Amino acid sequence: MKNLFITARWVLGAVTIVVYGLIQAAGGIDAAGDLLLKAMAICAVSWVLLVILDVCYHTFQGKGQACPFCGEIRQMSSFRIYSSCKKCGK
Repeated sequence: MKNLFITARWVLGAVTIVVYGLIQAAGGIDAAGDLLLKAMAICAVSWVLLVILDVCYHTFQGKGQACPFCGEIRQMSSFRIYSSCKKCGK
């Protein structure tokens, strides 16, 4: 499941960058069509859902939060996450 969240972040990030590039190529936010604006809205909603799913999954597992860089699980302690990852140092 850890690899699924990492893959989803990369894919969703790439799709968001492509949609943003298409909006810029169309002449900016004012000149972009409805389809591009809806695609950007879908990307934003997907990011929010991914974060909620990720946090809920790790909360129910009781393992902590996944590092956004390497996916290693960081232990939570009273509403805090340790500032750096033990595996990648970020």
